[in-house]
Amino acid sequence: MNFNTKTSNGHPPYQYNSYGGGGGGSLSVEQFSCYHCEKNLSGSRYILKDEHPYCIKCYEDRFANTCEECRRKIGTDSKDLSYKERHWHEKCFFCTMCKTPLVDKPFGCKNEQLYCGECYNQQFASRCDKCQQIFKPGRVVN
Repeated sequence: MNFNTKTSNGHPPYQYNSYGGGGGGSLSVEQFSCYHCEKNLSGSRYILKDEHPYCIKCYEDRFANTCEECRRKIGTDSKDLSYKERHWHEKCFFCTMCKTPLVDKPFGCKNEQLYCGECYNQQFASRCDKCQQIFKPGRVVN
């Protein structure tokens, strides 16, 4: 079972202010624009990546991860849940069999599919040859 998903959405968005920029950088008002599309970021939310400011749209188009379940980009306003280099929206991170949300819950992964603890045990746990009950840690069988 696994407990260590990581939640992040890349980089925190910053709000540019008229007192010399946001995020503590040394950019002047004249040069403060999106590194990709050159849109003026004065008064706009932006994200710093590798010390370059990006407007939200360019950042999401270029760097946002794609959700394994729905295949859509995971935007900066969404949680990005990741496990073994794969990514999901929070609402798309659920058990393959029973559809229970898996956020902050133990889960198993088999053949690229996610399972809650109960469904994982039902599908893959070792069983007693005689009674077919699942072997569980700490349980003594007579």
